[in-house]
Amino acid sequence: MRHPETRRAAARRPRIGYITPRISDENGLAIWSSMVETAQTHGADLLCFVGGEVQHPEDVAQIATGQCRPCNAIYDLVDRESLDGLVVWGSSLGYYAGPEATLQFCQRFRPLPLVSIGVAMPGIPGIVLDSYGGMAAAIAHLIEVHTAAADWRSSVAQPRIARRANAIAPIAIP
Repeated sequence: MRHPETRRAAARRPRIGYITPRISDENGLAIWSSMVETAQTHGADLLCFVGGEVQHPEDVAQIATGQCRPCNAIYDLVDRESLDGLVVWGSSLGYYAGPEATLQFCQRFRPLPLVSIGVAMPGIPGIVLDSYGGMAAAIAHLIEVHTAAADWRSSVAQPRIARRANAIAPIAIP
């Protein structure tokens, strides 16, 4: 479905933009590869805008001293007139900025339809993973099915072990 405000010929393939801080690490490459495959499968063009995290401390310091413009200036090239929608890797993009600044950053691309990856934002559909739930299920499985595992309970006095113990507190340990 074409965005109603798009001013271009109807015969052109759909164009989706993707805003990401990076595609050079394992997670960034996995998301990028999936986006490319999906765009090809559905006959869409994909434009990628790679420009670092919003409000990265190094960028903020350099701007304050007038040394250079931040790498996320590339996001100024996102053209609302030639895209049909925009996918934003919100959780990684807003790592330093926080939720409110990340939402404000995304709102500047309205009226484009937006989707966020990794973080829920008000008014923007999101694809969000539940790592805590998955980890709790994995630990529960180990405890309930593989009871011969090492007895870790004696190490709860260590802070990092205590945090893990809190995650499995609801599980009855034999």
